[in-house]
Amino acid sequence: MARKQAAKTKIKEADPFGDLMTADFVEKSFKEAVEEVYEQNRRDGLDSYCTIDGKVVAVKPDGTVVPVVNPKKING
Repeated sequence: MARKQAAKTKIKEADPFGDLMTADFVEKSFKEAVEEVYEQNRRDGLDSYCTIDGKVVAVKPDGTVVPVVNPKKING
Protein backbone atom coordinates (compact mmCIF):
# COMPACT_ATOMS: atom_id res chain seq x y z
CA MET A 1 0.00 0.00 0.00
CA ALA A 2 1.25 3.48 -0.87
CA ARG A 3 2.00 6.02 1.83
CA LYS A 4 0.21 9.30 1.96
CA GLN A 5 2.45 12.25 1.38
CA ALA A 6 2.03 15.33 3.49
CA ALA A 7 1.69 18.57 1.61
CA LYS A 8 4.92 20.52 1.65
CA THR A 9 4.53 24.08 2.78
CA LYS A 10 7.03 26.80 2.23
CA ILE A 11 7.96 28.75 5.31
CA LYS A 12 7.97 32.46 4.63
CA GLU A 13 10.95 34.31 5.95
CA ALA A 14 10.18 37.43 7.91
CA ASP A 15 10.50 40.55 5.80
CA PRO A 16 12.51 43.04 7.88
CA PHE A 17 11.11 46.00 5.98
CA GLY A 18 7.51 44.82 5.84
CA ASP A 19 5.40 47.14 3.76
CA LEU A 20 7.88 50.02 3.91
CA MET A 21 9.51 49.34 0.56
CA THR A 22 6.81 50.95 -1.54
CA ALA A 23 7.63 52.90 -4.68
CA ASP A 24 6.81 56.19 -2.92
CA PHE A 25 9.12 55.37 -0.01
CA VAL A 26 12.01 54.44 -2.29
CA GLU A 27 11.57 57.55 -4.44
CA LYS A 28 11.40 59.83 -1.39
CA SER A 29 14.50 58.21 0.13
CA PHE A 30 16.41 58.65 -3.14
CA LYS A 31 15.44 62.31 -3.45
CA GLU A 32 16.48 62.96 0.16
CA ALA A 33 19.85 61.30 -0.48
CA VAL A 34 20.43 63.43 -3.59
CA GLU A 35 19.58 66.60 -1.67
CA GLU A 36 22.06 65.61 1.06
CA VAL A 37 24.81 65.13 -1.54
CA TYR A 38 24.06 68.52 -3.12
CA GLU A 39 24.16 70.16 0.32
CA GLN A 40 27.46 68.45 1.18
CA ASN A 41 28.97 69.54 -2.15
CA ARG A 42 27.84 73.12 -1.48
CA ARG A 43 29.47 73.09 1.97
CA ASP A 44 32.68 71.65 0.51
CA GLY A 45 32.73 74.27 -2.28
CA LEU A 46 32.19 71.72 -5.07
CA ASP A 47 29.95 71.89 -8.12
CA SER A 48 26.89 69.65 -8.38
CA TYR A 49 25.90 68.36 -11.79
CA CYS A 50 22.42 67.63 -13.09
CA THR A 51 20.37 67.90 -16.27
CA ILE A 52 17.87 70.62 -17.07
CA ASP A 53 15.82 70.24 -20.25
CA GLY A 54 18.19 67.47 -21.41
CA LYS A 55 21.35 69.59 -21.05
CA VAL A 56 24.05 69.01 -18.45
CA VAL A 57 24.54 71.95 -16.09
CA ALA A 58 26.77 72.64 -13.11
CA VAL A 59 25.24 74.20 -10.01
CA LYS A 60 27.93 76.30 -8.35
CA PRO A 61 28.18 76.57 -4.54
CA ASP A 62 26.75 80.10 -4.68
CA GLY A 63 23.64 78.81 -6.49
CA THR A 64 24.42 79.95 -10.04
CA VAL A 65 23.69 77.51 -12.86
CA VAL A 66 26.33 77.18 -15.59
CA PRO A 67 25.92 74.99 -18.69
CA VAL A 68 28.61 72.34 -19.19
CA VAL A 69 30.15 72.73 -22.66
CA ASN A 70 31.53 69.22 -23.31
CA PRO A 71 30.11 66.76 -20.76
CA LYS A 72 31.90 63.40 -20.48
CA LYS A 73 29.85 60.41 -21.54
CA ILE A 74 29.95 57.79 -18.81
CA ASN A 75 27.84 54.94 -20.16
CA GLY A 76 28.19 54.79 -23.87
